[in-house]
Amino acid sequence: SHIVTDTEEAAQSILARVQAGEDFATLATELSSDPATAQNGGDLGWYPPGVLTEEFSQEFEAAAFGLQKGQVYTTTIQSYFGFHIIKMTDSDPNRPIEADKLTQLQNVALDNWLAVQIKSQAVERLIDSDKQFWVQTQVAKQSPPKK
Repeated sequence: SHIVTDTEEAAQSILARVQAGEDFATLATELSSDPATAQNGGDLGWYPPGVLTEEFSQEFEAAAFGLQKGQVYTTTIQSYFGFHIIKMTDSDPNRPIEADKLTQLQNVALDNWLAVQIKSQAVERLIDSDKQFWVQTQVAKQSPPKK
């Protein structure tokens, strides 16, 4: 689960309230700027390791999966969504991975593999920028005029 705010100051204030014993889900419902999760008390749903990095950040994922069930991360985490307070609501290492999350993991694995291959000597580029430009101009000549 998470609570998202636009400013670090707001996130720090909410984190202090959580640490003082206020209910995480209630604060998420009242104060989170993420409308999709606020209505569920901040619940993000089930995520396997490897997906949160793509959706939020590597730091977010490391923080979330470093927690035990019921724990709240001791500092705020910044992503492009804002500043997060993170709680490990539940954990089940034997839970089957949902199809959409499995697809995300497969895409991450493919992207990582491709990055390694491109950096290695094994990839030979057969089209240089001049050939690519020629192809683009030929395609443009074939395209119907825009209306």
